Amino acid sequence: MSFIDTSPLQHSTVFSIYADRDEILTNPDYQRNGDVWTKEKKQLLIDSILNRYDMPKIYFHKIPQEERRKSGHAFAIIDGR
Repeated sequence: MSFIDTSPLQHSTVFSIYADRDEILTNPDYQRNGDVWTKEKKQLLIDSILNRYDMPKIYFHKIPQEERRKSGHAFAIIDGR
């Protein structure tokens, strides 16, 4: 059994996450393959962001310091790709 430590990122915004995008590993081994969303679904997501609708949570794994040196990433997406 594996354990992934999670903690909330208080007051995070789409802009703050986008600003830190170079520190986020978006394709860890355990993440599903990309290109799952259609163009229409992507447009609906953008519409939800612009209209400040509630959004589903995105979970991040904080990468341990020793692994961070190798990968160059501070966080990995657990779900939400």
